Amino acid sequence: MRGLFGQLQTFGQRVAKPCSNIEHNTLIRIGGSAYKMGIGGLHSTESQIVHVADEQYEITDHDVASYYPSLILRTGIAPQQIGQQFQHIYRQWYDRRLAAKRAGDKKTANSLKTLLNGTFGKLGSMWSIFYAPTEMIQVTVTGQLALLMLIEMLELHGIQVVSANTDGIVLRTRRDMTWLRDQVIAWWESVTQFETERTDYTMLASRDVNSFAAVKPDGTVKLKGAYAPPEPGPSGWPNPTGQVCVDAVVAYLAHAVPLRNTVYACDDVRQFVYVRQVKGGGSYLPTAVPPKSTTLAAMRAFCGIEGLASDEVRAIYTQHREHALSQAQYLGKAVRWYYATGSTGCIITPAGGLVARTEGCTPLMGLPDALPADIDRDWYVREAQSLLTDIGVVHG
Repeated sequence: MRGLFGQLQTFGQRVAKPCSNIEHNTLIRIGGSAYKMGIGGLHSTESQIVHVADEQYEITDHDVASYYPSLILRTGIAPQQIGQQFQHIYRQWYDRRLAAKRAGDKKTANSLKTLLNGTFGKLGSMWSIFYAPTEMIQVTVTGQLALLMLIEMLELHGIQVVSANTDGIVLRTRRDMTWLRDQVIAWWESVTQFETERTDYTMLASRDVNSFAAVKPDGTVKLKGAYAPPEPGPSGWPNPTGQVCVDAVVAYLAHAVPLRNTVYACDDVRQFVYVRQVKGGGSYLPTAVPPKSTTLAAMRAFCGIEGLASDEVRAIYTQHREHALSQAQYLGKAVRWYYATGSTGCIITPAGGLVARTEGCTPLMGLPDALPADIDRDWYVREAQSLLTDIGVVHG
C-alpha cells in the first residue's frame, strides 16, 4: 500500500484547498460532477437524470470488489483492544467469502459479506468490541481519496464520471475511447491492488445517487433505494411500500410495458399494501382528521359557520376535531393499508397526528384470499408515474 499512500498524499494536496474550511455541505468538483465526502463514504450529487447507451456511448458500472474489507486488510488496522489477531480472523472471513463467491454459493457469500461490512460498521460504535474510530476514519478517508484519484484520472482523460457511491463509479464513455477507460482503470488497480467488477447498462435512471433503476443489456434491472424490492438486508427487512408501482416502473423501463398494464394485471394483494411502524400504535379514522393547528378561515369552512367570534369558532372546531378523533379504531403498532376508491379515511398517531401518506387508505391488517374489490388501481398508476418523474423519465 506504500505506493497508494504516496499517490494519495499528492492527490490529497490537490483536494485539500477546497476542503480547507470544512463544512458539512462542502463539495469537491471534478469534471462536470460534484462529490461529497462523509463518514459513510463518497457520494456524487446528481438527481433526476437519465443516461442511455447508444451507438456513440457506453454506460458502465465499475464496483471495487469488497472495497472497505480490502482496505481494512491492506492498511493493517486493528482495534487496540483486540490486537493483530483481528487481522488474522478478518482475513479468514474475507477468504471464505471469496471462495463461496467463486463456488456460486450465494447464500454463504452474502452472509459473509454482511459479517465483513457489519464489522467495519462496528468500528464506529462505542458499544462494540470492535470500536476503533480512528481506524474507521483511516479506512473511509483512504477509500474516498483513492476513488477520487480514479475519478480525476478518468476525467483528465476525457472519460465522463456520471455517478459515484462509496465503492464504485458509473461512466459514460465514447465507444472509441473505451480502450483508454480500461487502461486508466487497470493503472489504478495496479497502484491500489484493488479489483473492479464491471457491469454494462443500456440505461441508468437516477432519482439521486442512492435511488436508481439501471437496465442491463439482457433486460434485467438493478434497483436501489426507493426502487429496490423489499428484500432483507443488514438492517432487517424493509417495510412494503406499494411494490406494484415499482414493478410497473421496471417493466416500463426494461420492456416499454405501459404502467397501467402492469398495475391492472396484478392480482397479488401483497403488491398493493403499505406497512409502517407507528410509535404507540396507529388508529384508523374513516374520515380525514382535522388538523390541530390551522387558520381561522379553515376552521370556519370546516364547521360551516359564519358570524361567530374567533374564540367561539375555535371552541366549536375543537369539539368537531375531538368528536372525529373519538371515532378512531385502534390498529396496532405496525399498520398495513391499501388505497381504496372513494376512501376519505386515514391513520393517525396516539397524539392525533396523521401517519404519513395514509390519506385515502383502508386498513388491511389481515391479508385476504382475494383482492379487495375497491382497490384504487388508478392511484397506483399515478404513483408509478410519480416514481418515473422522480428519476427524470418523461412518461407520455
